Amino acid sequence: MSEALVDGPTLRPLGRDWTYADLDALPGDTRGYEIVEGSLVVPPTPSRPHQFAAYWLCRLLADAAPPDVVVLPDVDVDLGRNVFEPDVVVLRADAYAREGPLRAIDLVLAVEVTSPSSRSMDRIIKPAALAAAGVPNYWRVDLEAEPFVEIYELDAAAYTLTATARVGGALKVEQPFEVEIDAAQLVR
Repeated sequence: MSEALVDGPTLRPLGRDWTYADLDALPGDTRGYEIVEGSLVVPPTPSRPHQFAAYWLCRLLADAAPPDVVVLPDVDVDLGRNVFEPDVVVLRADAYAREGPLRAIDLVLAVEVTSPSSRSMDRIIKPAALAAAGVPNYWRVDLEAEPFVEIYELDAAAYTLTATARVGGALKVEQPFEVEIDAAQLVR
């Protein structure tokens, strides 16, 4: 980051996009930091309900996962001009031990829990970038009013909504592997 420009409390690369290497070189804890279209984004810390829903989904997926995948919370996924940190990812087991950020080819599922501050990111920007990069499955969790989980599968270069898990009925999902989701468990 030798070419960084100090601009008040922020560091910016001079005349170019942020990269994963720039993010990795920042001092301190950068969990939650993301790069969107080459710009550094520092979202607020997720709420406890957001964290609970992500934790519950991580456990649910890990319990149902076959041995050829690994389920992890909050890991960097490098898509070039975008570096996202989905709330939960399911990755191919062979990508687990590799150093550095995950790549789109490593993922079989990315899950985002929306927050008021991340609504457009999780509904528009992230799914479009993840789909363009070829991540086969995307789930979006919404905790507003009545919680639900939307299940998307990649169809050509965009995601298609294939199912919605709502409170009051369990939904059996087949992709990326068989798992049953009850949206009532998203909230404490």
